[in-house]
Amino acid sequence: MTEDSIKAIVNEISDSFQLKKFLDGIDMGAYLVDKDRTILYWNKAAQRITGYTPEDVIGKSCKDNLLAHTDSMGVPLCQTELCPLIRSMKTQKTAFVPFAAYAKNKKKKSRIPLNIFSFPLSIPDMPYVGLEFFQVSMEADELVRAMNIQKNLLPKNLPEDFRIFYHPSSFLSGDMIFSTPPFFGLVDVSGHGVSSALISTSLRLLINDLTSRDINLKTFGDKLEKQYKQLQVTDKYFTGIFGKKEGDMVSLISFGHPKPIIIREDGEVEEIKIKNDTPIGFNFPHFANPVCFSLKENETLFIFSDGLPEIRTRSGLLDTNGVFELLKETQDPNKIYEKAMEKSTEIVQSDDISMLMIGANIVADEGVH
Repeated sequence: MTEDSIKAIVNEISDSFQLKKFLDGIDMGAYLVDKDRTILYWNKAAQRITGYTPEDVIGKSCKDNLLAHTDSMGVPLCQTELCPLIRSMKTQKTAFVPFAAYAKNKKKKSRIPLNIFSFPLSIPDMPYVGLEFFQVSMEADELVRAMNIQKNLLPKNLPEDFRIFYHPSSFLSGDMIFSTPPFFGLVDVSGHGVSSALISTSLRLLINDLTSRDINLKTFGDKLEKQYKQLQVTDKYFTGIFGKKEGDMVSLISFGHPKPIIIREDGEVEEIKIKNDTPIGFNFPHFANPVCFSLKENETLFIFSDGLPEIRTRSGLLDTNGVFELLKETQDPNKIYEKAMEKSTEIVQSDDISMLMIGANIVADEGVH
């Protein structure tokens, strides 16, 4: 049964009997919720896939985390507004999201990767406002393997004053974070998915080669441009922030990347006045000089990919001012991501989001997402 055929059938259903008869006859997990996210119906296939019976779940709210869904990067879904079903109900849009959630199995320790198809509902005289179909993602094994390889390339043994956050929009990311003290940086390859992920992985090798030679940041752009040209990639470019931290002194250079932000001791935030050089990949010369400053003990440097400010909200893009407001609320990257995505009017994250925070007062690390 295809996505379009399911959508057509659901749109034609006009009463509770037909709806439940249809859902019990399909070979896909399905459940219905009311406006408070209380589960009102749980079909036979849902029980078969998860091990949970209707008695286990009906009358309970999915926000109580009974199902304990996470996304592919381990970010909890059920206790937030990030799950596809809640996004559908909130935006009044249907969505098909492959490999959208890891479901808890009642009888096993392992989690089940699921493809999810979510519907907002508005059927007269019925309490249902949301419907979710789910099925085991058959392609997940290879995707998980590739995703774990890329995730394992994230910097390990970070300095105590470093914190990173990494969340692809699909399975693989064009974002890349590196830290080889005293050098650090964040790269955003155009696009996302497999091709961008392969390029970001190759870039890690090029950058490691340059930083191992303690290269001057002033010549970093030209050197990296020449090495990137040797990869013979003609349809991708990348932006990036590259830096060097020695003691409390920080030097930064930017290639078409969103301006980094300083969070002051009093909680105020401001962009760093850094001249933006051109992105790398167009074979242009690079002339920008690094900006140098002292990062005080109670200040934090915040670097991020453009997937964060380009989240679409009801009032337009989140933009830099929206990022400022988030940073005034919290300096925990996981919470920044959650709050930003809850403002989104889109069903799923549309671009890769990565963050790098440097400072003595960053939130204690609870694991990379």
